[in-house]
Amino acid sequence: MDAIWLGVLILVSGVSAWSGALAVREARGAPPAELTAAEKRSIYRRGSAMLWMLAAVTLVWWVLAGRDLASLGLAAPRWTWPAAGAGLALVVWLAADTARQTAPSRISGTRERWRIQNPYIPVSGTEFRSFAGLAVSAGIGEEIVYRGFMIAVLRAWLGPGWEGGALAVGLPALFFGAAHAAQGWRGVIGAAGGALVWGFMVIETGSVWPGVVFHVLWDLFMGWLGFRFLRRPPTES
Repeated sequence: MDAIWLGVLILVSGVSAWSGALAVREARGAPPAELTAAEKRSIYRRGSAMLWMLAAVTLVWWVLAGRDLASLGLAAPRWTWPAAGAGLALVVWLAADTARQTAPSRISGTRERWRIQNPYIPVSGTEFRSFAGLAVSAGIGEEIVYRGFMIAVLRAWLGPGWEGGALAVGLPALFFGAAHAAQGWRGVIGAAGGALVWGFMVIETGSVWPGVVFHVLWDLFMGWLGFRFLRRPPTES
């Protein structure tokens, strides 16, 4: 039965890859109009809702199959929570930093190039604070789906050896990378690389929570970079 939900998740990844690749191709041919703050917030909310829905259905599916949540990687090593506390302190600092609307970016040409390649990146303090909700949703939802469920199911099918472990980590990493096609080929490679690291964390620790912490912090960091370096000069506001 796990094959059914695994197939659904792979299909969702494939649809994301196809639509993302199409959007990138269209953007190269005719750069799109810059998204408004309201449009970005809507995208962040819809993305968060979808991720929580996928994670919730995965959890329900797992429990209805008679398995405990620890076998899905939801038991946390002791050091996870101190790391999460340090991460929370960083998030508070980033949020406070976004309130200081000082000098605009001095990197010539970067803002326009980033806007085309990453149209959803926040470029203002308000957008960043909304983006933070998506970062948390992605860190938790994607880790449960791609590193928790997929790795657990594939390891059960492929066996406990290193070959099975490598495939159980590598295949979800490919699906995860493909789902980030909207970020261009660099985004696909970066996402797949991160997925490999977080996947082997699951193999070594038996928990998705270390990956959740690093995943959330990475997404927040990238969103913060967008705000810090790509925000509009005061004359454009």
